[in-house]
Amino acid sequence: MTVLIIACGALAREVRAVSGQLPAFDLRCVPATLHNRPQEIVPAIETILDETSGRYDRTVLAFGDCGTGGGLDRLCEARRVDRLPGAHCYAFFAGLPDFDAMMEEELGTFFLTNHSHYYYQQPHSQIHWYLKTYSSFQLQHCDSLWYYY
Repeated sequence: MTVLIIACGALAREVRAVSGQLPAFDLRCVPATLHNRPQEIVPAIETILDETSGRYDRTVLAFGDCGTGGGLDRLCEARRVDRLPGAHCYAFFAGLPDFDAMMEEELGTFFLTNHSHYYYQQPHSQIHWYLKTYSSFQLQHCDSLWYYY
């Protein structure tokens, strides 16, 4: 069986890290910067699906909803593509039940991937200003995720 995983570029390292635990697959990524323009995520994935049409037995999206307002799920249904469960990639890293429990315990948690952490540390970022302004935030690192609380 030939498998294509289309992933957010912010997750490319994590997908590659588990590649030895999965059957062989090809990996295509869309730029992680599309999180800043979520309306462009579905069209970017559609482009990859069009380019690879008929070449794979199965295609899986390594994405959360990522601000598409259900657009990725509609695309998956229309194109018969699977998507990892959860509204956020953080949910499928932790597993949905554990993630839901953590969110109940830690309301207001703001998550960043390594890509986002880099981007938001740039001086032009509004979140960079926010985190500098409110010094009570503490940065914690857990595997490939950074989170502020």
